Amino acid sequence: MNDSETLTYLLSHAPLSHFYVFARPGSTEVLMKYFDANGASWSLMEDDDETVSAAVEFLKRSGVTVFQDYAALLEYERNKQGTV
Repeated sequence: MNDSETLTYLLSHAPLSHFYVFARPGSTEVLMKYFDANGASWSLMEDDDETVSAAVEFLKRSGVTVFQDYAALLEYERNKQGTV
């Protein structure tokens, strides 16, 4: 999946500025999350590992917020919900 395809895929869900990532150190599992137009938080679920890998790397290169601590992620969501 090239960057153009990845961008199209991500933008079909939300603007890039609404995305954030949870990547726990030492784990291969990564959550892509975003806020919708109403400020509700959603997890972007994808079965295709190649798509997930491309999207996560693209988001990281794009400078979205990346969390390694789940408590910090939850606090971020509480503070941001409804304000997007």
